Amino acid sequence: MMLKCLDVAAILPGANNWQKRVLEEIKYIVIHHSAAARDSSPQEIANYHVTSLGWPGIGYTYVVSQTGQIYRTGDLTEVRYNVAGRNRECVGVCLPGDWTAQQPPLAQIAGAVKVVGYLKARLPWARVVGHRDVALPEYATSCPGDTWPDWAVEVQG
Repeated sequence: MMLKCLDVAAILPGANNWQKRVLEEIKYIVIHHSAAARDSSPQEIANYHVTSLGWPGIGYTYVVSQTGQIYRTGDLTEVRYNVAGRNRECVGVCLPGDWTAQQPPLAQIAGAVKVVGYLKARLPWARVVGHRDVALPEYATSCPGDTWPDWAVEVQG
């Protein structure tokens, strides 16, 4: 299965010297939101992760814009930072925006469905979850927002 997306991994800021893993280590496809009130680009998210958080690069493997544009921002074999204490077993998909009080736009959900379908074809054993569903107690979060239960079933397939 092919995924139509823009591959921006090589042009995002950061050293991108991530630890490596084999795909069989991945247990979860994790859905995130950026918690920002607007549609942030992969570049903006990467700048924040590198400059403000000191990470090696963007913490997600895919970003889906509010228009439904899919960006590949990293490789599945890279242990990216998206679920503290569980990064080795998680691959992150970010839907920029704040989905606390409202759901993502339909185009963004449709893009997420495509990404998840692609990832499930590559990682059929992996469960699709919201960040909050796998966050360790010491890193509890409401991500991907309080509306997640309203659109989770569609994204989870």
